[in-house]
Amino acid sequence: MAALCVLASIAGIVPAAAAKSKAPAAVANSPQSEESMMIPLLDPAEQALWQRLCFRVEDAFDSTRGGFVDKHGILDESAIDLGFLLGPRDRYQRWTGYSVYTTQWMLGLEDSIGGGFYARREVVAGGGQFERPTLMNARRLENLIDAWERTNDTRYWVSAVRLLEFAERNVVDGRGGFTSDPVGDQDLVPQVNGVAIHAWLKWWAAGRDPKRRDFALRSIDRLWHDAWSDTVGFVRTNSFGELLAWPQLTDQTEMGRALVMSAQLAGRRVDLGRARQVADLMLVNFIDERGTFRAEARGSSRRFRHTPGPVQRENARAALFLCELAHVAREPRYYEAARRVWRAYAKSLEKTKLEVADWALAMDAAISPVFPKRPSETVKPEDKGRTPRSNGKTGMSAPETKIGARGQR
Repeated sequence: MAALCVLASIAGIVPAAAAKSKAPAAVANSPQSEESMMIPLLDPAEQALWQRLCFRVEDAFDSTRGGFVDKHGILDESAIDLGFLLGPRDRYQRWTGYSVYTTQWMLGLEDSIGGGFYARREVVAGGGQFERPTLMNARRLENLIDAWERTNDTRYWVSAVRLLEFAERNVVDGRGGFTSDPVGDQDLVPQVNGVAIHAWLKWWAAGRDPKRRDFALRSIDRLWHDAWSDTVGFVRTNSFGELLAWPQLTDQTEMGRALVMSAQLAGRRVDLGRARQVADLMLVNFIDERGTFRAEARGSSRRFRHTPGPVQRENARAALFLCELAHVAREPRYYEAARRVWRAYAKSLEKTKLEVADWALAMDAAISPVFPKRPSETVKPEDKGRTPRSNGKTGMSAPETKIGARGQR
């Protein structure tokens, strides 16, 4: 904790009192209070931007590569998320086919012996054994859950179970938390833990697995105790409490999303208050003059990163977190902060394809975020040995050249 105090003094960041949150409000399932306001909808220009972003993601689908896969052979988990989100809606059914096709291709990246998924297809046997990071595998766990729920094909369920077992053997800390990789340092990175906790909670909703839910909640509490500072937010430290990096935007964003998921799905009011604290510090410590977010907190002793790609995507994830929090906490100010971000990036988004999937997800969440349904504690998990409906084909049609997306559900 001494390192955190030094960090705060060097940064010159506002004291904790400036970022203290209000008393936690009820989660989204509860009646709206008189003091709260309705979240505004996207205006026509923003709806048109959302449509163009979806079109660019759809246009990037390439069945010869594996679906939502870039030129380097790495699939885009956010594009898969977007396809599964849009698929159930009228006139968007083809999107389910895109995401199922890509997830089916992803099964070929699984290490059938050691477990987990490789980042890309191996060119030489054994060449990818050290490319199985926790963050990537947690994102793909969510893709597998969605694929199973959409198709009822048990291949995805079985693969998800193997992935969970791989994680518990290699990256899970029994005290709570996830390490970043099966090999290497065992430090707990907030970004990695936020993504993994989010995936574990989603698995609880799909598989009615209270064991994984309890571990996810224990991980939240440990990260909050070990990696949270009331003045600078989540930080990366080693086992001796030494700082490993300046406060990172990605750490705030992904742990914030995990906290919102916990508040919404598990009903933990304390986590909603924590999510507010994270967002409030983000709006003080990471915001720049354009209203967008820096990759690192202000006051860094080293030069800020200005690479357009990574920073853009980090801003998209930050906007997604703020939109989800705005609806669960019923506070429009978080939505307005997210709106400033995508308006600032609007022109540059027309130049990318797969990379804009996170922006489309964020703008969609501005209308109404989609969370899993809380499972009943008394209902047993469904039989996973049932006959799959899928015969291995997705029924996918060729991508259309135009879409008639609507900005509302």
